[in-house]
Amino acid sequence: MKKLLSTLLALAMVLALCPVLVSAEGTYAESPVLTEKVNAGELPPVEERLPKNPQVLVNPEVGIYGGTWRQATPQGTYNHARSHMTGYLDHNGLIYDRDNQTIIPTWLESYEHNDEYTVFTFKLREGLKWSDGEPVTMEDVEFWWNDILKNTEYTPSDTYYADCTLDKVDDWTFTFTFETPKPLYLTFWAKDGNSRFVYPAHYLKQFHPSYLTEEEMTAKLAEESFDDWKNLMQDKTNVQTNKDLPVLGPWVMTTDPATTNTYLYERNPYYCCVDQEGNQLPYIDNAVITIVESTDLMNMKIIAGEVDVQAAGLSESFSNYPLFAQYADEMNYRLTTVEHNEPGALNFHFNITSVDPVKAPYLGNVEFRRALSLGMDRPTIISTFYAIGPFVSEIAQSSFLENSPYYDEEWTKQYTQFDPETANKMLDEMGMTQYDDNGWRMTADGQEFDLVILVPNYDVQWGEVAEMVASEWRENLKLNINASIVEPSLWGERTEGNEFDITALTGSGDNGFLAVTTGSVDTWTGYASYNWGNRCMPGIFIKSGDHAFEPTPEMARLKELGAQIVVETDDAARDAEIKEVIQIWKDGLYAIGIGRRLPGIVVIKNYVHNADTFGAGWDFGANGSSRGDGYWFDADAQ
Repeated sequence: MKKLLSTLLALAMVLALCPVLVSAEGTYAESPVLTEKVNAGELPPVEERLPKNPQVLVNPEVGIYGGTWRQATPQGTYNHARSHMTGYLDHNGLIYDRDNQTIIPTWLESYEHNDEYTVFTFKLREGLKWSDGEPVTMEDVEFWWNDILKNTEYTPSDTYYADCTLDKVDDWTFTFTFETPKPLYLTFWAKDGNSRFVYPAHYLKQFHPSYLTEEEMTAKLAEESFDDWKNLMQDKTNVQTNKDLPVLGPWVMTTDPATTNTYLYERNPYYCCVDQEGNQLPYIDNAVITIVESTDLMNMKIIAGEVDVQAAGLSESFSNYPLFAQYADEMNYRLTTVEHNEPGALNFHFNITSVDPVKAPYLGNVEFRRALSLGMDRPTIISTFYAIGPFVSEIAQSSFLENSPYYDEEWTKQYTQFDPETANKMLDEMGMTQYDDNGWRMTADGQEFDLVILVPNYDVQWGEVAEMVASEWRENLKLNINASIVEPSLWGERTEGNEFDITALTGSGDNGFLAVTTGSVDTWTGYASYNWGNRCMPGIFIKSGDHAFEPTPEMARLKELGAQIVVETDDAARDAEIKEVIQIWKDGLYAIGIGRRLPGIVVIKNYVHNADTFGAGWDFGANGSSRGDGYWFDADAQ
């Protein structure tokens, strides 16, 4: 029997309780801003803008219209701010509900699957429209499938849909049929951007060679100042930078990010969601994201009262909590925290696929990594950086969180004691008994030896912690190790290019393994992609060239296990496979942790309503289950 997973029961309850506004005739309310445009003939009535069966968001409080939602963040976390505001609801046909358990449709109306998890059926909301008023149709699904996903020139590697076929059932319904079971794909689709099954074909066809003559394509490239259609298409489909791209989310960008650091958004008049009383969402009319040069400037804007609701940029470090708390009453905001599904305050990933002939024998040696773990004074690091009021990090390696169904205490606690005596003995046994003129250990064959910790400057504290750890390794172990702090883009290039020794990062939103999802499995196995969770083995993802690395049996086994886990329908077999993954990581100690990560900070003005529900990190979508389209401000707030 098919399992109908669409959650439309709330609509039935609302119909019974609120017959005046959510009625069979479809009587809805809208923002006065839009009513003015309707009266001026600039927009059709709200009933014609909404789909036949809009999504109903039952909010804790029914809101009022108006206001501008302000955020301020460095460029590196702009995507977080946008995802929190509108991106998650724009990119995803499926999302997690506020309980972080139930997967619900947004601009999709329903979804179901067969018992074998091989056939998934999706239905678009009839009458759904893009932000420019054009209808969303099966043509948009087929454009995404044929011209984006299955175009091998544009998408050379199609990992998730390699064994899948798309079939159109009717004007609103389509199916995915997989050759192998996909029991975890619902969790994959509910993550940020993963169920973006539609692209606005009416807009994007003008940039695609399948719909242009060769002469037209050449002219278009010249007009847009691009030399390759793939780069042009990537630019035009980039929702973070292309203000002309039609979207489905609550707000629409109205400024060009290339010309300003103040990104303005206005409400989407065709947004497909209403509240329990039939008011078209969002409640807030406008939004602005101000790009600042540093986290310090972001913090200044927060304590000056220039931010309304924000989590972006505040999750990277908890160190500013006392500063924010000091000004909370004066600036009329409250602080809340959100737990991350990321186990490490800061983790140090060793590049075990290094191709450096001097460094590789040590980076790839588990005894070397264990020695460095024992040479780390975690209590001192934690008391310096990760003990803030009642919030104190607990000493731990980078491992599954305590509330994961697969938590392993031995893995979490191994090699976390501060024991420089044993650490130095281990290094001696590796032959590192010679010292250069500066007093640093040399290799067993007498070569000078140094390592660099590459740190992305997502937050100032990351670099400070890395500097302290490097200093401890220099002092305690006589290893010439230093930290280098770089821009996130350069960090990405170097780590993806297998051009680093050690890197420091908190992890990804799946590292805690709170649930078995495609993301959490990929984080710890790399079966589908190179990501934040497995920065310790970049070389195996490079197909050729000087920086490619032949996987060790353990690395190959991790990828093999990951690929099996995501298709495994037998619970006992899946459990055994996950436990084997744990054992490989436990034996390899590929990443060294300091302690558990402190929670993230969320700043919320006291005049903001419906904004206190935040989930457990990125594996439940952007900032968890918080729904920005349901936020609203007091009438005299701004």
